Amino acid sequence: MERLLTADEVARSIGVPRTILATWRYNTLGNRRSVERGPKFIYLIKNGKSLRHLRYRESDVDKWVKSLRAI
Repeated sequence: MERLLTADEVARSIGVPRTILATWRYNTLGNRRSVERGPKFIYLIKNGKSLRHLRYRESDVDKWVKSLRAI
C-alpha cells in the first residue's frame, strides 16, 4: 500500500506553510485555478462517509515536485 502523507508532512517536505497548501486546495475545489498548483490530494472515505481526513499520496507529491523542476 502506498504511503499517505498529512498536510503537515507535505508542507515540511516541500518547504511551504500549511496555509499555502490549504489555499491551493481551496482554489482546486473552487475551480479558480488556471495553472496546476500544489500536489493532488484525497479525502479518506469509509462506508460512503467522508472521514474528513485529508491525505496526499507520496507518489503525487513526488510527481508534482518533479514537474516544478522541469520549469
